[in-house]
Amino acid sequence: MQSVVIDDLYDKLRQLEGVLPAPAASQIVSMGTWVSGGSFVGLASTCTVVFTPVKRTVCTPPTTTLDAISAVLSFNVPDGVTLTANGKTAVSRLGRVALDVGNADVVTWKLQSGSYSYGDTLWIRRPDVGGVGAFTVAALPVTIVYDPPQNAARTNQASANFSQERTVVNTLSTGSSTVNAPEWAEGKVAKEIGVKLAKKFPVTATAYKVLQGAITAWGSVDTSQTSKTEVNTDRTLSVKVATSQNITTASRGGPGRGDLVVFYSGARVAWSMDEGKVSLTMLDHGPLMMVTVDTLNADLAAANAGQPAPVTGLDADTLGALIKLDPMASTSNRPPVVGGGVTLPASRFTKDGQLLVNGASYTQSVSHTISQSDRVSTMNATTTVTDYHPGWLTLIGVGQTQAGKVTTTIALGASRTTTTSNTKGASITLNAGPTESYRVDVHYDNIFGTFLTRTPPPPPLVIGGVFTAPR
Repeated sequence: MQSVVIDDLYDKLRQLEGVLPAPAASQIVSMGTWVSGGSFVGLASTCTVVFTPVKRTVCTPPTTTLDAISAVLSFNVPDGVTLTANGKTAVSRLGRVALDVGNADVVTWKLQSGSYSYGDTLWIRRPDVGGVGAFTVAALPVTIVYDPPQNAARTNQASANFSQERTVVNTLSTGSSTVNAPEWAEGKVAKEIGVKLAKKFPVTATAYKVLQGAITAWGSVDTSQTSKTEVNTDRTLSVKVATSQNITTASRGGPGRGDLVVFYSGARVAWSMDEGKVSLTMLDHGPLMMVTVDTLNADLAAANAGQPAPVTGLDADTLGALIKLDPMASTSNRPPVVGGGVTLPASRFTKDGQLLVNGASYTQSVSHTISQSDRVSTMNATTTVTDYHPGWLTLIGVGQTQAGKVTTTIALGASRTTTTSNTKGASITLNAGPTESYRVDVHYDNIFGTFLTRTPPPPPLVIGGVFTAPR
């Protein structure tokens, strides 16, 4: 059974983290000395004149080798000199300027003092910086099915049919720009890195034996495409739900209360590092959970009180992050029919129309044709990391400690690939009594591929003769 062999692989990867030697987090690279208007002395390009096909000067940047993940460039310069490297800057003081360029393997840098400047390129190699392991994230968001505004009888509902990929995880990271974010890769990448690492240890070493066990386990696991996730050509991860699965809101709570936040619990991820570069592979995940915002808020209240969350079992940080995915959740303390005044992020939502209901009951199909702008927006979520090795997690650029917990930043986005349909659709059931009449705005959520419906915002306010209209 696939789940059994994945359990075995996961256990071996976790064991590896305890026996593989961890590299240093950072290492200082002494670049050299520079004085305004003078020559640079240090790690500089070597230039030679060649005569073929024409006479020209060819310069080769210097190369340095590190046994650490992050490179910290250090220069001896007068005070007030600005160093720029790979888009980051620092100003010298006490005769020195230093800048952490993370795990970059090519660094373009420049020193500037008044009208004087000097710049060059540095190549960085990390041949022995590698490792393999695994960790678990508490919740992996998939989508949100938004509950429509409720009629007087509270019988409205919405449904979405999930037969295509719904969201893309760009990466898991600390959210820090110091370390370049890991990329998603198929399982064979981690296996190949394990084979490469094994060659660096004698056959009698514990690390070698554990690596061989993990390599054998990889051979029994098909992680190039799990049942509900796959790696795209742009190194992002598509997160899907079962073909033709239909999810319908049923709580009748209205926007920000009855909305269903859909996520996978307990997603297990393998990480692999080769020459300082980190890739991630989704091994598997727990059950698909569909929980209303009201339930998430009730679980959050329990978690904040020091009690287990009765429905989801999640921690307070993860619960809070899931609630924040829904922009309408801020209206949860208002009557269900209110809340149209919430500002929806323009980069995420597109208004697709308005529905008028008067003394009728009907099911309305809505659709949205995906544009290129829909494919470029992203948003961040936070989830707790469990079952990890603290010595490795921060080094690979995934975990960060906050108030005694380790969390990771999940960057979510719409699919950039062509494997998903160019049109998204859903159905909304709206009801109105004989004398009941109301309007509903329809907005497309290009992160999750679903439709948010809400009461239209209130009319513009006149402030000092200027119209201010909420979006």
